Amino acid sequence: MKNIKLISKKDLDELISSGVIGICHQTGNKSEQGIHSCGYYDVKKYNYGKHNNLGDNNYLKTNYAHIGVSITAHKIYIEDKYVK
Repeated sequence: MKNIKLISKKDLDELISSGVIGICHQTGNKSEQGIHSCGYYDVKKYNYGKHNNLGDNNYLKTNYAHIGVSITAHKIYIEDKYVK
């Protein structure tokens, strides 16, 4: 089980612009509480999987290197290993 922590929009954008995580523009699961996005992935893990031919791009981004991100109306949560 992975732990999650609160992160700001600015910090999430910083992780994306620095190349730590990527966006694959997949749709999320919408509910009344917000969106659980399947569109974020760990770039380093993705590159490892791509280099070692562990699957196609869609599988690598949405399953193999997937990062749990939950976006509510006022808060964003991400796996704790990406929070400073």
